[in-house]
Amino acid sequence: MDLDKLYKLQAELDRTILENEKKRTGKEMNKNTLLEQTILALLVEVGELANTTRCFKHWSKKGTMGKEIILDELADVWHFYLSLGNQMVIRTDKPLVLTGYTLTQLFIKTYEKASRLTEIESSSLFIRNTYKSLGVLIYSLGKELGFTDAEVEQAYMKKHKENYKRQEEGY
Repeated sequence: MDLDKLYKLQAELDRTILENEKKRTGKEMNKNTLLEQTILALLVEVGELANTTRCFKHWSKKGTMGKEIILDELADVWHFYLSLGNQMVIRTDKPLVLTGYTLTQLFIKTYEKASRLTEIESSSLFIRNTYKSLGVLIYSLGKELGFTDAEVEQAYMKKHKENYKRQEEGY
């Protein structure tokens, strides 16, 4: 995955979204509000991804949703992760893969790390390390789900195009 390219693409999309928001409301989005909303959006998308895998639904006999649906949700997670990095001016290189964790454990750890980003009184080093650890977890989720870097990047690009279309249509 070419994360540098994805960060740049995400920054352009976020700029378009914020410009459209300003045109709609006549106001600039408050940076703290934007950060909080992006963290919440990431948490929601992680939950949606978990739901597609059904990894925690021991009471259900239904299997996972299709590979394309799972990959689409993973692309949403990457969109918000990259957006957070752009907002906090933090970049990650290609993350390492965590091993020895179940899919359910990876989801729980991802929630924990993403929630820690709201601790604004924390040091910038803490936030930077938390963000980078979150990237490792998201990357590991993709690997545990069986996706290659190329598949994830392709899914990101597909969703990126769809997000621009949504902006044009007033989504």
